[in-house]
Amino acid sequence: MWYKKADNLGADDYSTNVKVNMFGGADDTDIYASNEVSVKFRIDVEAREWGIKHMSVMVSGLVEVPYTIIEYDENELELEKEGVVVVDLSQLVKTERKNSGVVTIGDMDLWLDKSGSVVYNRSEIVIYKY
Repeated sequence: MWYKKADNLGADDYSTNVKVNMFGGADDTDIYASNEVSVKFRIDVEAREWGIKHMSVMVSGLVEVPYTIIEYDENELELEKEGVVVVDLSQLVKTERKNSGVVTIGDMDLWLDKSGSVVYNRSEIVIYKY
């Protein structure tokens, strides 16, 4: 995963494209999200004279995720609906993966309820910590 300095932000702000996996809805539906969305994040470093003591990755802000819902009626016919869900990144569950050799963010798993709203206690984003 590659990341770059985020435009017009502070020295510790970055952005990367994150793969989105989407789940939920009703039993008779399939949900497909756009492949990737751009997410901004901050890396804070706590340094000492002997080196780095601690690094943390913070994800916040809003991101729009386009999706398609395919519903099946009683005759197995497909009904396709498109929409966009706005995700508050600060509300996602953060899953940390340590000893990865990098400090960045990874894939995002989004769970939607039947009305198309994000279920934040089930949705997560991966944070890689060196």
